[in-house]
Amino acid sequence: MFNFFLLFILLVVILTSILAYYIREKYTYYTSHRYPPINNTKKWVDRILQLLMVFNIIGAFVFSNTEIYLIIFIVLVIIQNGFSAYVEYKHEREENEYMISLVWMIGSLIILVGFMFFTFPTTTFDEVMQKYESFNPELIEQLEIENDTWNEDEITYYPATIIEDKQIIDQIFSELSKVEVRNNLFGYEKRADHYSLNIRNREFYYIAVYENYLTIDSEDYRVVGENYLYKLLEESEIDWDNFD
Repeated sequence: MFNFFLLFILLVVILTSILAYYIREKYTYYTSHRYPPINNTKKWVDRILQLLMVFNIIGAFVFSNTEIYLIIFIVLVIIQNGFSAYVEYKHEREENEYMISLVWMIGSLIILVGFMFFTFPTTTFDEVMQKYESFNPELIEQLEIENDTWNEDEITYYPATIIEDKQIIDQIFSELSKVEVRNNLFGYEKRADHYSLNIRNREFYYIAVYENYLTIDSEDYRVVGENYLYKLLEESEIDWDNFD
């Protein structure tokens, strides 16, 4: 999913650049007014917005909720281009430079809408698994669960638990089917307590269950609301140290 999003951004940037180049060649007169800027107000607004952009980029890499920081970053880019278009239209309308800023504002807005489309719609575990045509919980007769716990920077691996009780297997997938998720484009901190579900049916499936995330094969998802399966496994009476 992340690769599709990068491809989407690249496509929007290329098309926007082509359109901006065409407008510049066709309708505008070359001007160097951006350096220095048209006036002090624009200069300081640009500096403040650029400083906020830098803070948001740092926040996206340092803190969690990367999506929120990137949304704010794109909104700041939209504001900067919109303000530039307004100032250029007001003070140097005849040069038509405002058209270039307007094009980039629209391109940034398209990226923002696309970003929200890729990340914010919610779905369920059952809907995610529909793309795996051979996956059918009703046919699963054996389930292997591993409980991996982290203590600071050290991980403890417990022996795998083999579950063959069909009632328990059905309960696990019943709880999992109620979990709502959304795409997580930027990964997450995986050095945290989690449960690994290894499913061998017609094919092999791997599901990692964290408190706030799921990994299904190689795709990462953020849990929206309650993670019913994680809660069930946490409250289970399985003795992971001595399970036979």
